[in-house]
Amino acid sequence: MRLGINKYIEEDFQEKVNSFFDNLDTYLSSYRDSLRQAQSDQQLLKEEKDQLVNELNTIVPEATESIKKCSSYLDLTEHLLAQHK
Repeated sequence: MRLGINKYIEEDFQEKVNSFFDNLDTYLSSYRDSLRQAQSDQQLLKEEKDQLVNELNTIVPEATESIKKCSSYLDLTEHLLAQHK
């Protein structure tokens, strides 16, 4: 009888240990996958940022030129308005 109880306790303990390590393995696998996804997202964000910076660097000279033209048109308009007063 005592041998049966000891065997039951050992089997129960072993089952709980196995269950614990299965759960730990699942948790760690999920954590690893989350870290990989975060790393992938960071890389994607970096690539998107780099692309955006390149696009902005392309637009800046055009925008600067347009601002200069607008400024000269504004000066010309002010000059014409001043002459017609």
